[in-house]
Amino acid sequence: MQMPEHREDGQGGRRGGDHRAAPPQHPRPQQPPQLPPQAQPQQPVQPPPQPPQRPAGPPLPESFPERFAPAESEPSAPLIVARLPARAAPRTAAPPGRSYVYSDRDGRPVELTGRRSLNPLGFLGPRYEWRVEVDTTLRRDVFVDSVPSRTDLARFELTIEAEWAVSDPVAVVGHGITDGAALVRSRLLDVARAVCHQFEIGQVARVEAALADRLRAEPRGYEEGIGVRRCYVKVVPDERTRRRQERFEDARVERQLTNEEVEDLRGSIRTSSDLFLRYLAQDPERVGTLIADMREHEQLKEQRVIELYNAAISANVVRPAQVNEMLERLLGPMTGVLQPEGRTDLFGTREIPAPSPPELPMIPGRVDRGTDDSAPARTGAARTGAAGAGAAGAGAPGPGADEDEDVMPGQLRGRSEDGVESWRPMPWDS
Repeated sequence: MQMPEHREDGQGGRRGGDHRAAPPQHPRPQQPPQLPPQAQPQQPVQPPPQPPQRPAGPPLPESFPERFAPAESEPSAPLIVARLPARAAPRTAAPPGRSYVYSDRDGRPVELTGRRSLNPLGFLGPRYEWRVEVDTTLRRDVFVDSVPSRTDLARFELTIEAEWAVSDPVAVVGHGITDGAALVRSRLLDVARAVCHQFEIGQVARVEAALADRLRAEPRGYEEGIGVRRCYVKVVPDERTRRRQERFEDARVERQLTNEEVEDLRGSIRTSSDLFLRYLAQDPERVGTLIADMREHEQLKEQRVIELYNAAISANVVRPAQVNEMLERLLGPMTGVLQPEGRTDLFGTREIPAPSPPELPMIPGRVDRGTDDSAPARTGAARTGAAGAGAAGAGAPGPGADEDEDVMPGQLRGRSEDGVESWRPMPWDS
């Protein structure tokens, strides 16, 4: 007996005459209907990725000064603004200051400056997977760091203000550059360190000039797609060096002022009277004290002079009779300090006027020697007669003889051999 065959139709029923069990079938997943690109809902823009955090370096040793630690610069805005799937990205042109870079299935980035156009067959060109938006605006960052100098334990504080921008968006996307400021900072500081090592800490102007020339000669574009437009460099010594230079400058100025004051005193004070008047002009109320000081100074000077002459007399350098005239020249009265005619020289001695030259005789060839205490004065006729008589008795020449022969023996008895006419004992001999 043959059983009727039941067949299963497309609606899940069975046909008559077929009672065999059908194999279980799994339902296929249903795909949502595809909408045209114009009607597809736009996905929300992803927030820009945050720059990667720099790993913390090893702690500095305690002996390492904090001023030698590298200065960290603030991270600038990221260069890659957003990443979107190419299908979900709108087909619009890039706004000013932005650039769209598309990557295909092989990961090759391509920059499209305009909107994507359809080919003659009605399809888009090559199929891209991602669209990357790159910021190409001009940026200005300031980098500060401490770089070593040629002088030991002295460093330069370097400040570089750089203007830079993205010159090749495709290279930026290809290298995955997010923080462009860090790249520019590292390249500029490498150049600055090489230049600053060649100069002493006091050659600030030469360092700035050398850095400006070096940065001007360096290539403006880097292979990572970033170009530097302009650099402004400022170099100053570090704080420790500045304090040290200020101390040296203050000491130099103080020493210069002291030297100028000493030179002024040397030019204005020539004698002790000048010094006395200068003190008196500065403090008029100390007149009594100044006079007492000057009197004590004079007494000390007299005592030293007396000791000096005692030693000279003991050594038979001078005779006691010659000391009186010397003391009158060296020891002046106290009242002569304030009088212009009583000025003294650098040794405290008074300036004695030079003696006047001798007067010429009234008759040429005749000199009047004056009178002598032991013989009466004689006239010219008497001297002539005496000379003639002496010449006649001795057979010598007459009126033409020398006048020195007129000196009588009585005139020579009262004269001393050393020329000292009088003598009086000194105060220290009593």
